[in-house]
Amino acid sequence: MDKILKNGLIFLSLAVSFIFITSCSNNDEDVRMPDNILGVWSPSDDVYLEFRENNTIRHLNIEMEDGETIGIISDDVFFFEPGYNLVVYISAQQTANVYKIITLTDSKLTWCWVDDITDEYEGDQNIGSIIGKIIQKAQEGYHLDPGRYEYFNKVPEVKFLEILENLDILDIW
Repeated sequence: MDKILKNGLIFLSLAVSFIFITSCSNNDEDVRMPDNILGVWSPSDDVYLEFRENNTIRHLNIEMEDGETIGIISDDVFFFEPGYNLVVYISAQQTANVYKIITLTDSKLTWCWVDDITDEYEGDQNIGSIIGKIIQKAQEGYHLDPGRYEYFNKVPEVKFLEILENLDILDIW
């Protein structure tokens, strides 16, 4: 009986140790909060998305026009649902797309286009209801097409401000 009790205690201490070690492991890449997406992200040298705390995005496109470099800025809107890793991105042109976040670290953002808000959401003016429908579809599972992945690098705010300073800005909002 003593041997069974001793083996049971050893097994119990190993099980508790395993639970403690796995629950304290640092797997921050899977933990995403709304603040994680804030900042400036760029897929190329001529496009920048600045995600702001008030759920707006300053979208900057840099183009050449008549031999002059200009910046075209629009103010867009986004909603980030960290529980399902979804971003609903509504552009100034009123197109609304849903993206599934694949990677979100301090320096990298990868998302995949999974849906647009079209006829099935038409007439629904309540953003909460629209988000509810999007989450319901997310629970069913979105198809991820690697051909629709977009890759972004984090841009330091200082660098972004320098870029803005050196451009003639055309505000389309």
